[in-house]
Amino acid sequence: VSTKAEGGRFTVTIPQGTPPGMVDVRAIGTYGMSSPRSFFIGHRTERLEAEPHDTIQSPEQIPLDGVVNGRIEKPGDVDCYRFTAKAGQRVVMECWAERIDSQLRGVIEVYDARGNRLAANRGYSGLDPLVDFLVPADGAYAVKLFDLTFSGSATHFYRLDIDTGPRVEFAVPCVLQQGRTTRVTLFGRNLVAGPGPSPHQAESRSSNWAAPFDRIELDVTPPSGTPNRMG
Repeated sequence: VSTKAEGGRFTVTIPQGTPPGMVDVRAIGTYGMSSPRSFFIGHRTERLEAEPHDTIQSPEQIPLDGVVNGRIEKPGDVDCYRFTAKAGQRVVMECWAERIDSQLRGVIEVYDARGNRLAANRGYSGLDPLVDFLVPADGAYAVKLFDLTFSGSATHFYRLDIDTGPRVEFAVPCVLQQGRTTRVTLFGRNLVAGPGPSPHQAESRSSNWAAPFDRIELDVTPPSGTPNRMG
């Protein structure tokens, strides 16, 4: 449900129970329907970036399991954030930009309190980066986000998700039969609870965003009479 606000802005009301994810939004007017624009529905705490936070020495403090909405608003602009985590936590940092019609070609880098770069990525889902970071020691860590070519403008916006919750990447099988129980294997991150790794293992995985997926198995029975999809 949408209502017109000032200028070309609209206020969108999202019904309770709407599943999280990306949807397309279109406007319908006298001359027909507009092209689609991507709109993201989330279930975590959302906040807007607070300038200035241009260096890893003076980052913006943010909590885990939240989303920051920001913009690389001029050439050479850099946005830096800091979070606090415990050894063994698996923190996934994902930047949504290309997938929500942004011009940003994002790069994510992670630094420790001494300024050592521990992890980096510049393309995981298309051009959008993701860092799968296994925290090596209790403390504060800085996240640096910028454009690959150091471009910037009003259209270089992003959605930065930093979380420690379960994330399913894919399922096998991905198609189920209605009314029939099937054993499904889920692959993803933070699917399995357990003790943290040794310091050596933590250091090794923190430098490698392509860490192995967790996997769990469960029985799923889609109800009869309604379409179901997994994946």
